[in-house]
Amino acid sequence: MEVSNRTLLATFLLASLGDFATTLYGVNLGFSEANPALAKVLPDAQLFAFTYLSYTLLGIVLLLLVLRIARTFPIFKPFASLFVFLKVLPFVNNVLLLSGFTSSSIVLTTVRWLLNTA
Repeated sequence: MEVSNRTLLATFLLASLGDFATTLYGVNLGFSEANPALAKVLPDAQLFAFTYLSYTLLGIVLLLLVLRIARTFPIFKPFASLFVFLKVLPFVNNVLLLSGFTSSSIVLTTVRWLLNTA
């Protein structure tokens, strides 16, 4: 089943908004940000919002680029879905943590190795 480009973009945006909201909510409850770049700017709410918005806009540009390339080379279309999936993971991770799951019990939702190698 083919996923439309609009669905991919909408999912990316909703996951981004959800991640942003759950991150702020979690930090207010005493949780910490796993992404070191965002953790540094988190104490300044305006800088955090600007940085997060910048990351989101960059993500949208990259997703649109992959979708454009996929028009000519359809083999790239799955990369767009993978890209969106990787954006959904932090949001799911936050929801699970806020629901009471311990970080050690969450499987495949924290891609810490990606953050450490970036």
